[in-house]
Amino acid sequence: MGPMHSLRVAAQRLKREMRALAIAARDPRTPLPARALAAFVLAYALSPIDLIPDFVPVLGLIDDLVLVPLGLWLALRLIPTVVMEEARAQAREAESLPKNRRACAIILALWLAGAALCVWLLADWIAARGSASVHVLDLPRPAAIDALGERRLHEFVEIAVEHV
Repeated sequence: MGPMHSLRVAAQRLKREMRALAIAARDPRTPLPARALAAFVLAYALSPIDLIPDFVPVLGLIDDLVLVPLGLWLALRLIPTVVMEEARAQAREAESLPKNRRACAIILALWLAGAALCVWLLADWIAARGSASVHVLDLPRPAAIDALGERRLHEFVEIAVEHV
């Protein structure tokens, strides 16, 4: 039994605890703060969006290795022991996380609303500028550009615009 086996066992245990947390969060005996934290931990663990993106070297993976277990640990401390024991028993029997189409629809609606907000803000910003394109000549230029430099800049921009 090498390190890969112990890592696999730890991953299976974490998955089982996440299932149990999902089950316990639905139990009416679970206090509201514990439900809210459980929902946040489950959403973060299942979401493709991370606090620190995974492509950031080292930190991108460490946030998953630290935040999810830490959130899980805290949520498990807030849930009554009896509720958690029953949830663990149900999680052993279950093969996957409970499917909740309503939660999926809510998460999808939130993402779509966020995307619509970004598009609306971008359109508002473009409208405030007066046009959809950014003109090089509208950008502030250093005062050190003399007449010859300004003429060369205009020639460069005209050539660049012709080739675009």
